[in-house]
Amino acid sequence: MSGAYNRALQYLQSYRGQLTVLLFFGIVCYANTIPNFYSLDDNIVITDNDFVQKGIAGIPDILTHHYYSIDGESFDYRPVSAILLALEYQFFGMNPHVSHLINLVLYLILISLVFKIFNEVFFFKKEWLLFPFVVTLLFTVHPVHTEVVASIKNREELLSVLFALLTLLYSFRYITTRPIFKTALWALLFLLLSFLSKASSMHVFGSIVLLGWFLGYKRINKSRFYFITAAMLLMSFAYFSVMWQLSHRTVRFYENPLVYDHSLSERFGLVGNTLWFYFKFMFYPHPFSFFYGYDTIPMSSIFRPLPMIVLVLHLFLFVVAVRWFRAKKPLGFFILAYLGAIVLYSNLIAFYTGIVSERVLFLPGLWFVAAVVYAVYELRDKFLTSLLSKKLITGLLCIWTLVFSAQTILRNMQWKDSLTLMGADIGHLQNSTMANFIYGLALEREANASQNTTQKENYLTDAVKYYKESLVKGPTNAIAVYNIGMIFDYEFKNIDSSSYYFNRAYTMDTSYRAAQFQLAKAMYLKADYPQSLELWDDLYKKQPNDTLTMFFYAQVLFLNEMPQQAEEVASKLIRAYPKLHYGYMTMGVLYLRQERTSEAIPLLEKATQLGGRDEYVYEVLAKYYLASGKMTEFSALQRAYNP
Repeated sequence: MSGAYNRALQYLQSYRGQLTVLLFFGIVCYANTIPNFYSLDDNIVITDNDFVQKGIAGIPDILTHHYYSIDGESFDYRPVSAILLALEYQFFGMNPHVSHLINLVLYLILISLVFKIFNEVFFFKKEWLLFPFVVTLLFTVHPVHTEVVASIKNREELLSVLFALLTLLYSFRYITTRPIFKTALWALLFLLLSFLSKASSMHVFGSIVLLGWFLGYKRINKSRFYFITAAMLLMSFAYFSVMWQLSHRTVRFYENPLVYDHSLSERFGLVGNTLWFYFKFMFYPHPFSFFYGYDTIPMSSIFRPLPMIVLVLHLFLFVVAVRWFRAKKPLGFFILAYLGAIVLYSNLIAFYTGIVSERVLFLPGLWFVAAVVYAVYELRDKFLTSLLSKKLITGLLCIWTLVFSAQTILRNMQWKDSLTLMGADIGHLQNSTMANFIYGLALEREANASQNTTQKENYLTDAVKYYKESLVKGPTNAIAVYNIGMIFDYEFKNIDSSSYYFNRAYTMDTSYRAAQFQLAKAMYLKADYPQSLELWDDLYKKQPNDTLTMFFYAQVLFLNEMPQQAEEVASKLIRAYPKLHYGYMTMGVLYLRQERTSEAIPLLEKATQLGGRDEYVYEVLAKYYLASGKMTEFSALQRAYNP
């Protein structure tokens, strides 16, 4: 047993042997993502992304548009991942399995890079031959990375961290051993690619500055260090200044309650709870959630025990780390690198969408793991010198690795598709307004795709349930209310319930035109013509060229005994859209209601020829053709309505 143990240790002391083991664990932990399908938010970057689905032809659009735009909001600029997905689509079409395989390959490359960095940059003691291996191993198997690797959309995070670490490696080489200007250019290029993948790795610049200070002027070239940091600072400032001007993203209450009125005590209370989430999750990653937001990380006063203790603990770690850093102790560097990275997502500097997320620990978590492993090595050298103690630590490492690996594999199975993922998490997300809303959207989308009537009804019933759950904590979410109304209207055919929810949505947000439109239509169908006219009149002023608004507005005007105004709107509709059936059908129906049948028939025929289909119009035309003996026209009408 002792001989086998020694041989294993001997094998692990070789770079190739250690890297082989690390890649093996990476494959074992994440190979089961390859059979997965598209999942949460993949529609943003793939299935609903017109630019990506153009393949190579879409690359110019990717380079000249925001990462995401909707309802007048736009944010960020992340072309690198989108270009890679466009190339995938060009050669493989809509194939999620290829995308998951590429994510795995990128992760294996990242593992190799982390191992390389900890051997070249952070290899501090020759007697700690396994330090780079242990850090990389725990980084590899940690379940917190599942959101990044198992999600195709989060490839942007993978690429950003990959390029960020390349920036760190090449910067280190430039300021220490390779005074070739090309090395500096590579570092700057990798930093730019990191930003263009996703700006979440911006804190790598701080890590590079810390590293230069830590190494000291005896190990680095001072002028090259000043040059590379100044160039990176200038690039970062220029990039984020442009992004600040171009991005328009509103953080809503149910994403982060700090955007509304809050006291300083509540602000710091949430910061403490946020930092506790990240700290705890690195040691005990459970439970996972596909979205957090209000009220999964509670708002509380700074004077509550937990946030107070957490903030004091982090302040203590910062002070101690500064002292260790100044004493050239690596543990100080790792702690400061972690704190400097995680503070950006603590809600202290900016309000983070969703309050917290697992993916933000991707790079900060590396420094956290390195700090823990380094601390254990230090304790072992000072207090645990017996062979038994070393074996005990090795045994605990093995247990930790196996437990984390198993947890990673199981979590990847839950990333199979959106419904599987959300269904696995929703049980502990009762307080998350956004999580319940997103799940409702996914269920409604699945219902629309289902061909099974019973299954479709079950999906819709559950969608309504989770939309309502989202309103318990965040009653200002008018979209959830509107969606419930749409289900009752178009699927359950319940006009009373749908009009109630449309009215509620419109009351919540009077600028919500879709809700106003559906409420106005519901009032029309319920024969509440005065109320309907008031709504249509206001909506017509807001969108005077919308076809359906003009279509209904003209009819409601007539029903409110305003025939002249009704004809004016119908005429405008015909002039504005002569190739659409709405105007002709509207005017034809108006003439029928005025018993001007001879004038109505040509208009209704034109509407039918342009694709208009209405049972009332069919009955009118059929009766007219039969009474006039126009059997050829009658047959054509039947074919048009029953192809």
